[in-house]
Amino acid sequence: MKTTMYKSEDINQKLLEKESQLENILKFSSNEIIFTDTEFNILFQNNKILGQKYAGADFVEILKKNKQTDALETLESFVKTKKNQVTFRFIVEKKKYTKTSVSKIYTRKKHTGYLIVMDDITEEIKAEQQRDAFIETLSHDLKTPVSAEKRALELLYDGSFGELTESQKDIVKEILNSSKYMIRMTDNILTRYKLDNGRCRIIKQPHSIKQTIQTCVESLQYLFEAAGQTVKVSSQIDDAVFDYDEEEIKKVLCNVIANASEYSPRNSVVYINLDRKDNDVEISVRDEGVGISEEKLKEIFDEHKTIESRFKKIGSGLGVFITKKIVEAHRGSVFIHTEPNHGTNFVILLPLEKQESLIK
Repeated sequence: MKTTMYKSEDINQKLLEKESQLENILKFSSNEIIFTDTEFNILFQNNKILGQKYAGADFVEILKKNKQTDALETLESFVKTKKNQVTFRFIVEKKKYTKTSVSKIYTRKKHTGYLIVMDDITEEIKAEQQRDAFIETLSHDLKTPVSAEKRALELLYDGSFGELTESQKDIVKEILNSSKYMIRMTDNILTRYKLDNGRCRIIKQPHSIKQTIQTCVESLQYLFEAAGQTVKVSSQIDDAVFDYDEEEIKKVLCNVIANASEYSPRNSVVYINLDRKDNDVEISVRDEGVGISEEKLKEIFDEHKTIESRFKKIGSGLGVFITKKIVEAHRGSVFIHTEPNHGTNFVILLPLEKQESLIK
């Protein structure tokens, strides 16, 4: 075997070249580059974004001073896993937006620290915010007239402007149902956009899940009446009041219950059951529909994928996609149990216990 011999001056030269390359990267890079030990104490940084203001603080302290709760949660989860890299947004002093990557550094297979690279994406975020404002304005402009139309139709249907004939009531009811569908679809489109841009924030407060389910069932009663369907709600627990974002969970439940109705035959039953599984609340919505094939089940959570093409219906497929995202944002899980021609059982698990932060 041929052995190559290196002179010590050659080795020193190579080391100097590498050090020079690193110095140039740190000097001319527009990114903030930080090296820390395993406790996130900063060993080196080039101060391209943070500047000298946070001198002496460790990286976790910097996140806390900037009230970056989501970033702290992401970082603490990353520390406990075997993943070697994680990326999150870090907002500095409410004016600089960064895409921050944290990578584990290993020396001789031993974890010795972290490399943190912060990329300034403030201009991109400003453009996003302008798009967000446009979408929200557009959604508001769409929902306002439809909501007004819905209210007017409800008054008309109830006879507030005079009694209607049965045929007139049928026509008004059909238009009213279409208005309710349009409002739900507009909500889904806006939620989908916010999820895509990380703008959908989960704000948890104590609520009764029984009451939330009841509210959703009542808001979708028009679907069941139109199809001659029955809803049966049962519970194996006395009550469950725990922290969740009620508005977002309403979207979840309305999407799942509406799907159960839409994919079930006329005069069938939709079963909603509330139970407790260990430290989770389990909500199951079971229909008597055609079920989902194994092939379609694999892609059901994909964006814009639906099983509607089998039945020549029209839809966006956003409901199931949004449901999964919102439930996971609550640190919950979604499962589907189904068999062709034997219905579908959509199961949602939401955690009862609060999650305590591990990074202090």
